Formats: sequence, structure tokens, C-alpha cells
Amino acid sequence: MGKRLNEEKRLKVVKEAMAGVKVGVLARMYDIHPET
Repeated sequence: MGKRLNEEKRLKVVKEAMAGVKVGVLARMYDIHPET
């Protein structure tokens, strides 16, 4: 059970990282510098 919880946590972290990368790429593409 603990292993599954760990995997879910890792998936969440990966998803957040991917979202951050996407925001960074979009910002670079449109030359925008988001405050957050």
C-alpha cells in the first residue's frame, strides 16, 4: 500500500514539473516573463 502511495506522489510531482516546463517553454516562445 505504501508503495502505491509513493507512486502517486511521484506522479503528482512529475505532472507539476511537466506543467512548469510547459509554462517556461510557452513564456520563452512568447517572450513573456510570468510573475509567479
